[in-house]
Amino acid sequence: MHGAVACVMVASVAAQGPPADGSWPLFRGDANMGGCSADPVRPPLELAWVFETESPVPATAVIGGGKVFIGSLGGKFHCLDLLSGKQVWSFDTKLGVEGAACLAGDLVCFGETDGFVRALKVSTGEEVWHYETGDAIAGGLNRYRTKAGRELILAGSDDFFLHAVDAATGEKVWAVETGNYIKGAPSVDLASGLVSFGGCDELLRLIDAETGEQVRSIPVGAYMANSCAVRDRIAYVAHYAGEIVAFDLANGERLWSNKSEAVEFVGSPAVDAGLVIVGGRDKKLRALDRATGALVWEFLARKGIDSSPVVGPEVVFVGSDDGRLYAVSRGEGKELWSYDIGARINSSPAVAAGHVVIGAQDGGVYAFRSSARP
Repeated sequence: MHGAVACVMVASVAAQGPPADGSWPLFRGDANMGGCSADPVRPPLELAWVFETESPVPATAVIGGGKVFIGSLGGKFHCLDLLSGKQVWSFDTKLGVEGAACLAGDLVCFGETDGFVRALKVSTGEEVWHYETGDAIAGGLNRYRTKAGRELILAGSDDFFLHAVDAATGEKVWAVETGNYIKGAPSVDLASGLVSFGGCDELLRLIDAETGEQVRSIPVGAYMANSCAVRDRIAYVAHYAGEIVAFDLANGERLWSNKSEAVEFVGSPAVDAGLVIVGGRDKKLRALDRATGALVWEFLARKGIDSSPVVGPEVVFVGSDDGRLYAVSRGEGKELWSYDIGARINSSPAVAAGHVVIGAQDGGVYAFRSSARP
């Protein structure tokens, strides 16, 4: 998730892992929402460029083909050059954009707070199609290619539905009704074809991406304002009542949980081969053992963390309400570097092609790259 939006309670097979092509095509990097980067960006970093949108940027950037794609709350969606930060094109939206876009071939798709999913041409920003849900879209989008080769765009909405839209035509393929708002981006386990997502009805739902049929619903214990991360058929959830939980997707069993008092988790977890890393509103970035849920280390920021961390081979990047982008060592949780943007950061890092890109509440999109010279 990409903002401090609390829930209001009301009546094909592919290799798993971070992108290896210098891209960051989805909210958390891959369809599993794992929040992992294979890019060995190491601090210290230098500020490469700043692009001013003139309105807050809670959305997380996506990166592909040397371009950055990101929306803002001010009614614009931007395509920027990754190296220079110069605008390539922009698209006027009716309302703002809170969630991350999704790159799907020659299209970039995103959801708006007016309830529309829009697909634009990557090259020009020309609209190809739009699809209307019944309410605001706060979370990022995901994608899934069916066994028949049909590309689906997946979007959760405040209309209580998870929507699957044909990426070629913008037509509805299926929609699954839930009991409340859906605030996070859905996760897709490509090996099994299961879509996993939660929301304000306090359930983790597993949906067959091919048919839209619900396979299982799992009580979580509190509402989820974020995305779960899936790895090896296990879903890792961090919910609003301060608990981090691992669920077995095969049977819905709760494998372990780690409970913290007086903390709300709004940012989504990052999961690599050994760790689950989550930031909380108690200022702490936590790393847990993926197999047991035991605490491995904690890092204390100056204010709360709604930003979702990205874990690389050696470094974890995360933003904070204190206005800083942090680089923390993956192994020990020690601060390696930070940059004071000076405005609250709800956006999450996008890490690709030697860059770390993040938005802030001052309306800036900030890009950093390593200051080390060969």
